[in-house]
Amino acid sequence: MQKVIYKPGSRAREYAWLAANLFTGCPHGCGYCYVPGFFHIPREEFLKTAPRPGVLKVLEKDAALIACTNRRVMLCFGCDPYPLPPIGSEWRGEMATLTRKAIKILRKHSVPFMVLTKAGMAAALDFDLYRPCDMFGVSLTFIEPAHSEEWEPGAALPASRIEALRLAKSKGIFTFVSLEPVVSCVETLELIEQTHDFVDHFKLGRWNHSKDANTYNWRNFGIKAIERLEKFGASYFIKQDLAAHLDGVEFRNTETRTVDGGPPDDLKRCTAPVPRCRVRKEPLTEGQLFLKEEAESKGGEVKMDPDMPGHHDPDMCECTECKKSRGGD
Repeated sequence: MQKVIYKPGSRAREYAWLAANLFTGCPHGCGYCYVPGFFHIPREEFLKTAPRPGVLKVLEKDAALIACTNRRVMLCFGCDPYPLPPIGSEWRGEMATLTRKAIKILRKHSVPFMVLTKAGMAAALDFDLYRPCDMFGVSLTFIEPAHSEEWEPGAALPASRIEALRLAKSKGIFTFVSLEPVVSCVETLELIEQTHDFVDHFKLGRWNHSKDANTYNWRNFGIKAIERLEKFGASYFIKQDLAAHLDGVEFRNTETRTVDGGPPDDLKRCTAPVPRCRVRKEPLTEGQLFLKEEAESKGGEVKMDPDMPGHHDPDMCECTECKKSRGGD
């Protein structure tokens, strides 16, 4: 394992500039989950969850390289940071303590984090570790317990997730909700109504990876959702897959991927002479990121930004000092 903290691509980048997956597999068994198909893993195999071997050791190294960043690290995308055990059994050993240890490592290096889980109150055990720069979030797809049990059989029920949000908010933790996939438009709109008092931010998308989703009137849903969010004065972010259906509709996305709401600060000062660094300006949009990645894939040079002399991405820099910090020669 070379890295644990990585830069997400595609739709995931709308949630976080950085992320870390601590486990392999996920026991929730969500019927709408795209991950098994994406990695060509049978769903039965994906249910088998285990800590990634040596994950904390690599996380320690990765966190040290981005110490004091303003980018929040998402825990997690490809798994749940709190994989609930089968009903009737208990958390034991590393499964029960791994995420807490990971959070402590991030704190040690002043790296902000954001947790996204479906484990409900099980995640509350670590609320004492949150700082003002950190975020706690849950995925909410349904209100009705029966619907959740059908689609998310291994996850905590919606009531437990909502209770965890209430508790986090009462402790001064910044809370957010991921409202995707939207399997039931009616229930998603009702979730906004029921949780806006104790949720600081909403991430809103649609349902993908399903033929049934193509029958939905996403424009109508998006307009109704925005109306509710605006009515409550809520902070929100409309993801691009839903925004694509909202031509001509005004909405105001709020940035939460960085602590200060600004661009990511992975442009660090380098003491090596500027000409020895491959200097770039951090892109702020999906389009800019795509162009940058396309240029690099074809061997193109990343141009220096004259407005930010001496700044660079240490993961890309070829100077001796930065190579050494990455463990290179």
